[in-house]
Amino acid sequence: MLSNINTLIFDLGGVIVDLDPERTLEEFANLSGLPEKDVVDVYVRHPAFHAYETGKLGEEAFRNSIREMFNLQSTDAEIDHCWNAMLLGIPDEKLRLLNNLKKHFTTLALSNTNSIHLRCINEVMLNGKVLDTYFHRAHYSHQIGLRKPDPEIYRCVLNSENLTPEKTLFLDDNPDNIAAAKALGIQAELIAHPDRVMEIFRNYA
Repeated sequence: MLSNINTLIFDLGGVIVDLDPERTLEEFANLSGLPEKDVVDVYVRHPAFHAYETGKLGEEAFRNSIREMFNLQSTDAEIDHCWNAMLLGIPDEKLRLLNNLKKHFTTLALSNTNSIHLRCINEVMLNGKVLDTYFHRAHYSHQIGLRKPDPEIYRCVLNSENLTPEKTLFLDDNPDNIAAAKALGIQAELIAHPDRVMEIFRNYA
């Protein structure tokens, strides 16, 4: 798999960052007093989540949308706590792996994410370190204005990094994102379990 690869592109959630979106839904249900089913229904259909992850809403507008959709009077901190509840942590072995891989490949991050989550990762999980420093460069949906699996976000990274798709390996936990990458000729590997990353790169751990 790696013999002809010179660039690695990592998704974050479910690949590098341990993730459990159900926890965020539970926290919003607890905060709002709504049944979790109702919270899920809103979460799936409300456009604010997509807009925030593509930079069309700022943090303040996003939090106000949360207050409106769940009828909350909650503080920013309470909303951020719920929103960040899905982030479980980053195993130290994966941080060491990323540092080792930088010596052998061009390593990039490509993530559907947002400023609240990144701040939590940097300030809480990494104790003030910056996640970007574990990669040569990071590409985030809320900064690019595009979101996986939109083919344009892959083209944006390929063009900005001057990559050859056939020599690029993309790792993601979402089958739709993998399919979109493969359609552009990018080598791609579905990470069905977080431990799969360590298996693929066991010679670099």
